[in-house]
Amino acid sequence: MVSNPTPPTTEVHYRFIPKDNGVTLELWEPVPLAARSLKTYRFCVRYDLVSRQAAYRTLEQYLNANPCTEARSNPAGLTPAAWGHLPALTYT
Repeated sequence: MVSNPTPPTTEVHYRFIPKDNGVTLELWEPVPLAARSLKTYRFCVRYDLVSRQAAYRTLEQYLNANPCTEARSNPAGLTPAAWGHLPALTYT
């Protein structure tokens, strides 16, 4: 009998940043400390959205598409250093 092993759980970090015209959702997957080299993340993305509700929906869609992923809210200061070079994806 062949069993389908459950994939390991991964973790993404996120934060919401209020803006004058909506909210920015920053989402990234950190690299475990033992595996870090130059970057502290596997990927990072920034979405500019019209509301906090739209940001929550975007986060929920990501988690639904990646069922073995858990989300952790992350305060400022614990985000990847590369945000300054990352273009935002703007949705309306």
